[in-house]
Amino acid sequence: MRKASRNGVIRRLTDPNYLLAPWLEKHVAADDPLRHGFVPCGSDLRDFSIIFDRGCWHVFYIDLRHGKSSRRPDNFTFIGHASTTNFQQWTVHEPALHIVPGTWEGGHIGPAHVVPVKNNRSFNDKAGYRVRFVMIYTGISRSLAQRTGMAFSRDLFRWDRYEGNPVLEPEHFGWALWARGSMSNCRDPYVLQHRGRYILYYTALRKDGQACIAAAGSSDLENWRDLGPVLTRPASLHRSPAMLESACVHPLGRRYVLFYSYEGHTWFTISSNPERFDSAGERLVEGLWGLKVVKATRDRWLVAFFRESTGKVGGAALFSGRDFGRSFARFPMRKIYGVSASRRPATTSAVDIR
Repeated sequence: MRKASRNGVIRRLTDPNYLLAPWLEKHVAADDPLRHGFVPCGSDLRDFSIIFDRGCWHVFYIDLRHGKSSRRPDNFTFIGHASTTNFQQWTVHEPALHIVPGTWEGGHIGPAHVVPVKNNRSFNDKAGYRVRFVMIYTGISRSLAQRTGMAFSRDLFRWDRYEGNPVLEPEHFGWALWARGSMSNCRDPYVLQHRGRYILYYTALRKDGQACIAAAGSSDLENWRDLGPVLTRPASLHRSPAMLESACVHPLGRRYVLFYSYEGHTWFTISSNPERFDSAGERLVEGLWGLKVVKATRDRWLVAFFRESTGKVGGAALFSGRDFGRSFARFPMRKIYGVSASRRPATTSAVDIR
């Protein structure tokens, strides 16, 4: 990429006004969870994490107020929390976390990924109770610099921040374009447990102006080692998402599938190494982003998305059944059974997956 072109791309990708334009369309409230999925009242749902505990599915999500920029001081100020037993009736709870004014997370907060942990003495000592869940989340300063923090919980309702936050910021990574005093990318965390350690995937921007999903490795969720970009593509200046966003990595036999959002689509790519994905992969579906795997068997997957802002319906988490067949590559998920009033999905809850 020529220097002039690279600098132009970087200017756009660090300009909040450019990145926010697609989110300022007119929205229509949606209140039918079978047709639209779960939508917070008066808001759109954006990136989310979903986890099962004691008979309930819990969703932790970005709450984007209708018609308001995500960079406004009164938006993206908490991580929402809702739960369901059947994906039809939903209970909205108190927010999991709020911003902390005057700190590295004083501007905005979210997205997050919740990870179950067992018998972690270090976390138990720090929290003063038996920690069962760790939330890895994005904190954003008033200057819009993004960092990664951590919080503890024993029940998914009360969350206590880790005193050593933030646990990750790419300031000293040689490849990363990141500075504390300006809009900088380090968001959309996703944690994969792999061979006794953890791999954290996140959205980042390289110094050469290319968009990437980067990774860091850890044995304890506290101390992270830079693994560099795992997938790089040219930043899109024509359609959102401009960056490679909302990474989700899931085992697929002896390989790994990486889902991500880019240029209006959810994409997927496959690799035998979870730290390197050489191919950009294929488009999976248009207008549905932020895919998360809720539950998977060998040939049936329950997955969740949120909608792109279309002006017709608000953002929503969609739960859909998938039959991938034995060969993921030969049957690249072209058929999607969406949640709709006219056609119930093949799978609408985890209990339907055999």
